[in-house]
Amino acid sequence: MSDEGARAPTLAAANAVSSLPTPESPLRVLLLGGYGRFGFRLVRLLRDEPSAHILVAGRSAAKAKHRLATLGETRATLEPLALNRDTLDAARLAALRPDLVIDASGPFQSYGDAPYRIPEAAIEAGADYLDIADGTAFVTGITALDRAAQDASVFVRSGVSTVPALSFAATRALAAPMDEVHTLQSGIAPSPKAVMGPNVLRAILSYAGRRLDLPQARGGQGRRPVALVDARRMAIEVDRPGKLPMLTFYLVDVPDYPLLQQTYPHLRDLWFGAATRPQAVLHGLAGGSWLVSKGWLPRLTPLAGLMDRASAFLRFGLDRGGMVIMVTGRARASGDVITRRFDLTADGTSGPQIPSLACAAVVRRRLKGQRLSPGAAPAHEDFTLEEFAPLFEALEIGWQIRDVT
Repeated sequence: MSDEGARAPTLAAANAVSSLPTPESPLRVLLLGGYGRFGFRLVRLLRDEPSAHILVAGRSAAKAKHRLATLGETRATLEPLALNRDTLDAARLAALRPDLVIDASGPFQSYGDAPYRIPEAAIEAGADYLDIADGTAFVTGITALDRAAQDASVFVRSGVSTVPALSFAATRALAAPMDEVHTLQSGIAPSPKAVMGPNVLRAILSYAGRRLDLPQARGGQGRRPVALVDARRMAIEVDRPGKLPMLTFYLVDVPDYPLLQQTYPHLRDLWFGAATRPQAVLHGLAGGSWLVSKGWLPRLTPLAGLMDRASAFLRFGLDRGGMVIMVTGRARASGDVITRRFDLTADGTSGPQIPSLACAAVVRRRLKGQRLSPGAAPAHEDFTLEEFAPLFEALEIGWQIRDVT
């Protein structure tokens, strides 16, 4: 019998206890991309932690200082810092004396011939490391640093964000009563007013029109669906005002795919999509991706800048986003096939904070004297849905898990 549904995150039993940071001896966090879209949201989440000293790093100290000034009074120590990640090495990193390095810059799909230069420098400097990467190759390949991280007694985690950290936490909760997981389909629908930025768009367009190796029940064996072409219709259903409409989701590449297949070997249908709005724009992008898949266009990445500028004029529709995960499998108790689903909705203020919640949770663990287990790995086994629950509540994010009849 498979123990698929019984799997649990490794962190709870593997926490190493370190000295407790205090305002007099704070936790030093180097935040790369600290005044960017994702990094600054993390600063907002940690602004009231008096035992945190956050080096808010980017190419311009003036820009960092300007962004920090918008926060007003904070309890954390926030220090603007000019730092070019492209020239950052272990010596420079060691001189900054960080306890923890967080890379919130990206895009992680295009880090060149030395993609792990930053986590390698962190290991050499004796600092722990997190990133918010969602590139499959980058996140899964981080295990190449496992031995070095263990030897240095530091932790290195990649994908400490919506995927795979939150998505796996929700999936484990859904699969808890199952001894086999057969199908999983999921989707994210950001608010139409959410700003992705050119780097995120460039990362998405880098694989548009590419075929993905996924187990697919639909269409028979051996079918390889095309990113941003293959589509499914799904609803996000949370019992609260402002429900999202039925949306068309288009297949995207996420690091969850290989990790889910390793964790749940009986999967025969696996799919993860995105539904941006206005949907007409997404349908147009799908058409361009189809042309790429046929070889009639070379790639769509040159359009990233244009799409980013155009998005400033295309932010209409309900200012609410959400996420859905549906899992079908064999119930451990009865042997029946059951389906369970996780739904989440958030308004346009709270939703953009979600990708930064997992990093904030790790920082707060460190502030309590807790560390992740040493080694390098994707962040898919380090969180439980229960840990996210109070973070959702603080941001007034609605969510629920229910059985589907």
